[in-house]
Amino acid sequence: MITPSSKLISTPLFQSASRDERLPSKDRLRLAHQRAKAISQSYDLSVRDILQCTEKFWDLHLDPLFVTDFSAWTFVVIQLNLAAGVIGYSSHQDNRHDLNYTLKRIIEFDVSSAFLMTELGHGLDAIHLETTATLLPNGNFDLHTPREEAQKYMAPTLPDVGVPRIGVVMARLSVDSQDYGVRPFLVPLNDGKSMFKGIIASRLPDRPGATPIGHALTHFNHVILPKEALLGPLKPEHSPRIQLLSDTWRVAIGTATVGALVIPVVKLVASIVGIYSKKRTIINSQHSTVLEAFYKSIRVHFDGASKYRTERLQIRSAYATLFKAIAIRLGKASIADLGDRCGAQGLFGFNQLITAEMTMRGVAIAEGDTLVLSIRLVFELLLERYSVSKPRNQQHPLAVHEVALIKELRSLLDMSKDMSLDRGGVRTREEAYSPEKVMPSKETSLDHLLEVMTPPEKHAHRSEFANTQILPRACSLVEAIGCRMAYEAASEVGIDPLLLDLFYFGCVERDLGWYVENRVMSRQTFFRDEQRAISGLLPSLETLIEKAGMKPYITAKICDEGGWKEFVDGLDVGDNTQISTRDPSRL
Repeated sequence: MITPSSKLISTPLFQSASRDERLPSKDRLRLAHQRAKAISQSYDLSVRDILQCTEKFWDLHLDPLFVTDFSAWTFVVIQLNLAAGVIGYSSHQDNRHDLNYTLKRIIEFDVSSAFLMTELGHGLDAIHLETTATLLPNGNFDLHTPREEAQKYMAPTLPDVGVPRIGVVMARLSVDSQDYGVRPFLVPLNDGKSMFKGIIASRLPDRPGATPIGHALTHFNHVILPKEALLGPLKPEHSPRIQLLSDTWRVAIGTATVGALVIPVVKLVASIVGIYSKKRTIINSQHSTVLEAFYKSIRVHFDGASKYRTERLQIRSAYATLFKAIAIRLGKASIADLGDRCGAQGLFGFNQLITAEMTMRGVAIAEGDTLVLSIRLVFELLLERYSVSKPRNQQHPLAVHEVALIKELRSLLDMSKDMSLDRGGVRTREEAYSPEKVMPSKETSLDHLLEVMTPPEKHAHRSEFANTQILPRACSLVEAIGCRMAYEAASEVGIDPLLLDLFYFGCVERDLGWYVENRVMSRQTFFRDEQRAISGLLPSLETLIEKAGMKPYITAKICDEGGWKEFVDGLDVGDNTQISTRDPSRL
C-alpha cells in the first residue's frame, strides 16, 4: 500500500514508536506532534484542500501510518480540520489577511492547536456554554470562566509538545449586556514552555490503555483578547442555534473523518491476529474494505462545504453520522472480538491490540457521541426535515429491513404526539396506534418532540413512552440505513462478492431476530450461508492479509519470533544477586 507517507515508516521517528510505552507522557506527546507534522506534510495540504475537503484531505485521514501513534492522528484531526478549518474560513470569507500567518503556522505544525468547546457542565448542549467573552469599551474582549462547571474540558492546552499552542475557544459573546450567542475566538494558550497570563490548565490523567493526548481542564480568568480575536462579524448573522452550527461547521466533517480511523485500525488488528493465530477467526472481521468504499462514497456530500456551510449542514451531518455510526459499531465489535482471540497477549500495549480498542472508545465520542448523533438524526429523518439517499434495490433484505424500521418508528412517533396532547384530547395507546398512520404531523417539530422526551415534572408520564419506545430504537435505524448504504457503495466498486456477502451477514446478525420474525430467513439458513461465505474466504486468508497492506506498520511482538525474543531479553529481571535461605515449604 503506497501512500504519501510510506517512506516515513523506515525513519527513526516512526521506528521508535514501538518503544514509546517506556517513555514519560511528555516525551511521547512531543514525539506525537513531530509525527503528526511529518505525516501531514507528506500530503502537502493547502488551505484550499482543507476548506474544500479535497481528495487529499480525505485520504490523509485514512493513512495507515497513524496506527503507529494514535496521538499523532488526534493532533492532525484537531489541527487541520477544526483549527485550520475554522480559522481558514474566517480568513477567506471575512478577508482577514491578518490570519494568514497564523494559518500557515498551523498547517505546517509550527504551532499546536486546540479546539475548546466542551465544558465540564456542557457537552453536546453547546448552545448553553457558559464561558463568556465580553466586549469592552475599547473594542477588546474579556474572556472569562464564570464557574467551575464552565471550565473547558478535554482539550489539550498545556505546553507539552515543544511548540507554542493556540486555541479556537467557543465562548458566549456579550455586547452591552446582550447575548450574541456562542462564537469562536482565537486565543494564544502558551508559548511552548509556560501558560499565558490568566489561563490555568490542570492536567487530567492519561486514559488507561490509550496513547496520551495531554487532556486538561482549562480555566480563563479575565483574559484580555484583542478585537481581532473574534473569528467572524461582531453581530450574528443567524439565530443563536444556526449561528453556532454555522461557526462549528467543521464538526460535521470531523464526525466523518474520525470514523475513518476505524478502517486502518481494523486492518491492523485483523492482520496481527491473522499472523499470530493463522485461524479462520479473523474472516468474520473483514469489514474494512466495505467501510472504506462507504467512506469514499460520502465525500460528494462535502463538496463545496465551505461555500454551503449553513445551507447543507444537516445533510453533511446526516451522512457523517451514518458513516461514523456503522464504522464504530462494526469496528469496535470486530476489534474487541479479535483481541479476545489472543488471550492474555491481547491485553498488553506492546501487541497493539488493547491500544487500538481503547482508541476506538475515544473515537466513538470524539466529534459527537454516536448515540446522541443517532437520536438526533432519527428524529430529523422521521420529521422529514431532509432525506438521505433511498435504497436502489427496494427488494434487497437490507432495504426491506430499513424501510420497515422507518415505518415502525413513524407509527410510534405519531402515537407519542397523540399522547402528548392536552388531557382532554389524549387517546389510549390502542386508539392512537395505527400501522397505516406512519407519517408525523407537519405541525410536529423536533423541539416539541424533545420537550415531550424531557418535559416538566407534571407531564412526566408523557416522556416515558418516547424514552422507552423510540429512543432505544434510534441506533438500530441509523445502523440499518448505514449498512444498506455501505453495501450499495461496496457493490458499485466491485469488491469481492464473498467479502460483500460476509458484510451482509454481519449486518443481518445485528438484528437477526427481525429477519427471522419477518420470515426473510431462518436462523438455520443464516448460519449455513454465513459459514459458506467464511469457508469460501478461508483459502484466501494470506492474500487478504497481504492486500490489507498493514505488515510494515505492525510492531506487535507476537507477530515475530525474533522480535518477541528481543523483547523478552530486554525485560527487567528481578534481583538474583541474593538467594533466599528460607525453606519454601515453610512459607
